[in-house]
Amino acid sequence: MFKVKIRSPRAFNSQGATEFNDQWPFLEKAIFEIFDGRTHQLSFEKLYNVVYGMVLRRNGAELYENVRATLRSLMIAARTGELARNDPDLLEKLVKVWEKQCESLQAVSDVMMYLDRVFCKENRQLLIFDMGLELFRDEIVKPLNGSVKRLFIENLNEVRLQRSEAKLRLLKSTVSILESLSKDDDTYYVKELEPHILTETTNYYDNFVKSHRYTPSQYLSQIRELFELENQLDTEILNKDTTVKVRNAMKDVLITKNSSFIIDQGLPAIIEAEDLESLSLLFELCEKSSDRANLLKTLSKRIIDEGSAIKVEDNLKKRAIPAIKWVLQVLRLKEKYNGILSAIGQDKLKTASSVDAAFSLLLNHHHKKTAEFLSTYIDSVLRSAEESRVPLLDEAIGIFKLLKDKDVFEKIYKQQLSKRLLQDRSQLELEKHMIEKMKQEIGASFTSKMEGMIRDLLISKGYEKKFRQDYTVPVNFKANVLTTTCWPFRNTDSFQDIQLPETLERLKLDFENFFIKSHTGRTLRWAYHLGSMDIGCQFAKDYYVISMSVYAATVLLLFETHSQLTTEEIADLTCIPSEELTRQLFSISVPPKTRILKKRPMNKNIAPTDIFTFNHDFTAATKAIKISTVFMKGDSSLQGLSSLQNPIQEAMEDRKLLIDALVVRELKVPRSIKERDLFVKVQTKLANKFELSPKLLSESLARLIDREYVQRDSEDTACYHYLP
Repeated sequence: MFKVKIRSPRAFNSQGATEFNDQWPFLEKAIFEIFDGRTHQLSFEKLYNVVYGMVLRRNGAELYENVRATLRSLMIAARTGELARNDPDLLEKLVKVWEKQCESLQAVSDVMMYLDRVFCKENRQLLIFDMGLELFRDEIVKPLNGSVKRLFIENLNEVRLQRSEAKLRLLKSTVSILESLSKDDDTYYVKELEPHILTETTNYYDNFVKSHRYTPSQYLSQIRELFELENQLDTEILNKDTTVKVRNAMKDVLITKNSSFIIDQGLPAIIEAEDLESLSLLFELCEKSSDRANLLKTLSKRIIDEGSAIKVEDNLKKRAIPAIKWVLQVLRLKEKYNGILSAIGQDKLKTASSVDAAFSLLLNHHHKKTAEFLSTYIDSVLRSAEESRVPLLDEAIGIFKLLKDKDVFEKIYKQQLSKRLLQDRSQLELEKHMIEKMKQEIGASFTSKMEGMIRDLLISKGYEKKFRQDYTVPVNFKANVLTTTCWPFRNTDSFQDIQLPETLERLKLDFENFFIKSHTGRTLRWAYHLGSMDIGCQFAKDYYVISMSVYAATVLLLFETHSQLTTEEIADLTCIPSEELTRQLFSISVPPKTRILKKRPMNKNIAPTDIFTFNHDFTAATKAIKISTVFMKGDSSLQGLSSLQNPIQEAMEDRKLLIDALVVRELKVPRSIKERDLFVKVQTKLANKFELSPKLLSESLARLIDREYVQRDSEDTACYHYLP
């Protein structure tokens, strides 16, 4: 048998140090030749084998440090030999040195491949190429840092003034070099050059701002060009992050710090001149949230200032005229700004809501007057004979949406709606259109009574048709059956029956019989003050058709059988309440244009003994005459519909009742609640009616405490308890 003897391998380190010292000069010479560009004389295979042997003999650490020292010396030599701080061509030379160094480092890295794979990986050292970049940074770039940054900014500013493709390439190459170098877990570019670019960009454009002599429109146009040019240059030279930062720096200098000029002064001037192009540019440039907020705030202030400048004419004789004029001017103002924002493409939600908020402040500054004026305007539109009324009504809804105290508007609108419906002064389709629009905005609870009023009239038309079929109607008789809970009557119990002329009394009784047959258990109460009559009268010179109230017509028809009557006699014959009779007699005997009765003595007072006779000599400019009831000073009671003098007061009283009811409702379930939480809940429920104030809630709680519905906590005065 053969005996196998295994010898231990020769220790690598026995002659390792000697071999390393013998072979290193060979490698060092090769590195110098690589950097000198004489790589054609080298055998990379032989060099690789030498490195391989050194690493195997565990001389990797010595090799690594020797390579570092050699590369450092080469970098220093490149800096001292080719680069000078004050050289105006420093950037161009730096780029050339960089390209040469990178090429040489790549060749050295190829030779040291086994060193990278084994030693560097196991000992967590930089790869040879990366180590070379670090040495390039420390030995070339850092010593020249100030000069590099200064020359970079100089060239950048020159390119901003006049484009140069050569300089653009140079700047781009410089950025590329610095982005390839690392510093503190980031690039040398981000840590050193980028902050300098931002600082100097701020200085550059700050100098532009100080030297400009432009109008706001010219300034906006100029800075837009600057933004476009800068963005184009930065996109070619810098990375995306820096481009965004430069743009933000420009915004700070050109817009934010100069906002008093371009926004506070410029915006009003631009709007005044209707310069839509400049306004669009202003919105485009104010991208920064703070700038946009300032712009919208200034725009809102402008709207409020313009709206506040609208004067209200004091025309007591015709209250509708100043109301209509004011609303029309507000609508035109809103149309103006909506048109501006639409034209410049800024009808986005945030901008549109800012404009609406400004108009809301304007409208609610004098909210009670606004509610009355808007309702009066809508009333005039619905009463008019214009064909294109729907767009006008839709415009009015735009104002209605912004009202906070809609309860005041509701009071006035219902009162005016009732008059239009009973006097047949508007089209039902338009009335329903308007009510539907309000219903969409506020909800069914807001319009339920208005819809009830429309429904009453439609049902009454059916009654009228059927009544004519069942009974003989000698005159044009029309009766509207109204639901008292829907119509704005004050007190139906105050409706007093009167003695009608025989023909009308018979018609009245017939209609009552007809209605009771169809509706068992229901009763009718006649509201004569809401009715009217048209009577044809032959006077000495002409024939006239006179439209007047039922009361006035009842008085006039007495003179078919009487030549003269005193006030007392008329009262006995008609049973008209004395205050109402005084108004009616005054209306048909005192005003010259409606004096169909003669009065003795002729004065402005109606006394019980005054004598009235038919005025055969009455004349008028038109064949059709309307006699309106004159409300005289001193009237203590006004029956029926609320007048325009007191709907606001009624709304204020209704508010108290509504707040009290909601407070009690919100307290019933939890039994105890903090005043702050109660305020939020009640305010939410009243959002579509009016704006709740802490004062109103406090007053409500005080009333409920007095009435023993609510009790304040003895220890926590902000807490309230429900008393069952």
